[in-house]
Amino acid sequence: MSNALIKFHFTRTLAALGYPTEDINYSLGYSQGDGVAMYGDIDTDGLTAMAQRLLKGPQKAGAKRAIAKGCTASISRNSFGNLYSHYNTMQVNDESHYAEELTEYEESAFSSLIEAIEQEVVSTSKQLESDGYAIVEAGSSVFTLDDKKRTFETARFLVEIEEVEEEDFNIDDWDESLQSDFLDSLIAGKQRYFCLKVSVSGHDGIELGTSYLGCCTQMTDKHDRTYGGYLRQLVAEAISEAPDTIAAISLPIAC
Repeated sequence: MSNALIKFHFTRTLAALGYPTEDINYSLGYSQGDGVAMYGDIDTDGLTAMAQRLLKGPQKAGAKRAIAKGCTASISRNSFGNLYSHYNTMQVNDESHYAEELTEYEESAFSSLIEAIEQEVVSTSKQLESDGYAIVEAGSSVFTLDDKKRTFETARFLVEIEEVEEEDFNIDDWDESLQSDFLDSLIAGKQRYFCLKVSVSGHDGIELGTSYLGCCTQMTDKHDRTYGGYLRQLVAEAISEAPDTIAAISLPIAC
């Protein structure tokens, strides 16, 4: 599982919707109380975008006027938020510190916006939880990677090739369109991510050499057994470590 990928997706999604991203909490351990929660102030741009998205007609216009007059909102932890992080641990607060007096309609429209945000906070949290689990499973040895191990023998060694979990998969430097396509593909179950590991053992089972290639991806419906041509190099690197390991094992123990 890559926490970097999960946090990147959550941050990107929440920012696009106008929600705060400074304090994102999540737990994705397949346990009761798991989920995603976000806390902090919703800035003016975010509130305005929410009014545009969640309200219609005169009500939308009234809420926007209230925001322009200084109405603000925030998301804080409720009584459950000290122990858990999920859709039911967040509370949307109306913080109406406005410089100009609101009309009765503007006040009502802003209250309607707060109610709409409360509903969207729940649905967004649930969607992010589902997305998060999909990203976990796309790089999990228990799920997507569980059947990718294979072995072969040489005259002297047993070579094992496996896709193991990549904990530090980071896409911060990728092009934005590639980031979106990749995350969408993981969530849809079309692609997996992993660290490719090659290990070499003697026929007695003692591991003699290893090599790794991090941040690998493949489509789930395809399996390039050469891993883009890198496998031969990894096998050679792992085998090249074997003589030194054998020599070290054979050294007498100093008394």
